[in-house]
Amino acid sequence: MDKKECVILLGEIIVILDTQCGSMLLDDPRRIKLDKIRDQLYNKQIQLAKMAFNESTMAYQVATVQLKAITKTIKESIDDVNQTAETFAALASFISAVDGLIGLAIDLA
Repeated sequence: MDKKECVILLGEIIVILDTQCGSMLLDDPRRIKLDKIRDQLYNKQIQLAKMAFNESTMAYQVATVQLKAITKTIKESIDDVNQTAETFAALASFISAVDGLIGLAIDLA
């Protein structure tokens, strides 16, 4: 997966969170938490879009495979109210995976 696909993937998760939050009351603790996660991901998406990566490295490839796998878990669990804990755990893992990917950025200066 190249950088553009990673940026799009983050956008997909953001849209999923927006959609999920739209069906919750403003004071629902789950919504408040999802809103905070959404804002974090939005900022990371912008940061990621501005960075450069060596997409041919094993570390980059492993990081993007991890992002895809976690995305699948999020998509499978987010609509199920009985899997709220799993969804939040997957979102935390997703943020960590994005941070790991950001850590692989190369300095072009």
